[in-house]
Amino acid sequence: MKDWEQKAIKLLEKSLTPLPQEINEIDWKANISENGQRIARHLSAFSNYSGGGFLIFGVNDDGVKIGVKKEQCNEIVKKIGNIARENVEPQIAVSHCVIEIDGANILFIYVPEASSRPVHLRSRGIYESYTRSAGQTRQMSKQEVALIVSTSNNLTFETKLATETLDISKILSKLDFVSYFDLSRKQLPK
Repeated sequence: MKDWEQKAIKLLEKSLTPLPQEINEIDWKANISENGQRIARHLSAFSNYSGGGFLIFGVNDDGVKIGVKKEQCNEIVKKIGNIARENVEPQIAVSHCVIEIDGANILFIYVPEASSRPVHLRSRGIYESYTRSAGQTRQMSKQEVALIVSTSNNLTFETKLATETLDISKILSKLDFVSYFDLSRKQLPK
């Protein structure tokens, strides 16, 4: 069993009980959509979501496990693999498995959180990035894109440049460095 399979099963159970509802980590599908852009949005959303997420095929919109057939699984895996390579940027790698649950074969597609984010729709620009919210896939705001870019590149507030437009004398005039040296009882450098 793959390391993410147990997590997927628990999340599926969580989404189905006590009342069936999709959660941020799970998106149920009865079958694959003919609309590749819609699947690309889901892949972008899970890639940008902390911890990633799962497309689960064989569960209808009401949360009923209807299962998928082997031929259907092969078609779905192939199509999603192509979309992950060709429709999102940067490309992402997905994993899959089929698990029998309550007599129904359920296809789990695992979309891990991307290390380089945001993952967005190819040829559409960085602002065509998606995330998960309230169990739904939605487009990110410009502020969310900016935040994910800064956290993806490990830029924290403390490491960012406050300004690049001031010369050294103006920067020093804005800092009370004399007080710092007085309080730390250190000699003021020349």
